[in-house]
Amino acid sequence: MSKKLTPIQNQQINAFLVMDIQNQKQWAESIHTQITLIKQGQIKSWTLPMNAYELHLEIDSATITPLYPEQGEIEVSIPLNIFQKELEHWIHKIS
Repeated sequence: MSKKLTPIQNQQINAFLVMDIQNQKQWAESIHTQITLIKQGQIKSWTLPMNAYELHLEIDSATITPLYPEQGEIEVSIPLNIFQKELEHWIHKIS
């Protein structure tokens, strides 16, 4: 959990990782690869719809959008560098 984020941002990252990535290391590594490609300027953005959330990556942010907003969750944007660090922590945790 990042101290640089709001509680809602932390909640959405955790929910995305737990509900959509789960213990699927290959999914997490695929997202990490896309972040690298964005940072290198090889692609401008990337979107991945999953089970509960849609992840949209751009050069400066990762946006997590709930696919079922009737559950009361809201879309959040997180600085890409922070999202990347949280993803790396998750990869290490599930490895």
